[in-house]
Amino acid sequence: KRKGFAPKGNLIVSATNDDETAGKMGLKYVIEKGLREIGWPMPDFHLLLESSDWNVNVAYKGRLWVRIGVRGTPAHGGTPEKGVNAILKMTELIDAILDIPRRTHPLIGADSINVGTIVGGEKTNMVPAYCETTFDYRFVPPRNSEDALNEIRNAIEAKRRSDPKLDVAKFEVFEQRDPLEVAPDAPEILLLRECI
Repeated sequence: KRKGFAPKGNLIVSATNDDETAGKMGLKYVIEKGLREIGWPMPDFHLLLESSDWNVNVAYKGRLWVRIGVRGTPAHGGTPEKGVNAILKMTELIDAILDIPRRTHPLIGADSINVGTIVGGEKTNMVPAYCETTFDYRFVPPRNSEDALNEIRNAIEAKRRSDPKLDVAKFEVFEQRDPLEVAPDAPEILLLRECI
């Protein structure tokens, strides 16, 4: 503004939070609802600033957060063979999900799967009746979030077929985002690189 620059269109700067936890009030809200609700036009181009050493990244991984619960059969810790240990069943399921083949992208690397949380059992001397785990699956284009979700579902189904004692009691998707990729020679990208 001090230099007298007048953009040919609208320039909207948005300082948002809630991005890391996929909250309701982050940039997703601004893009999908916030601008429309206050009568502003939808942007033609979004620039998301991340710590990138001034690199212009034109591809972004998709994200899928899934919560899975496994039910077991409780028993006394002194006779674990009389029950079905939900934590042990979950560890087997974790291994199956972690075995999903990883794909790579020339600009953003490989898929990743993180086991973020695990909660199970009530007492040390009891065979746990329930275990719940969350997964953070980051995946590269050209797949979309439905493709990634099907990969997790297929891993669970394959494990169920091989282990009839595996009882998946909960399957919840609580974050789903497709990957993004912009042509590296798009006019906006070339201009941005020239400015930097």
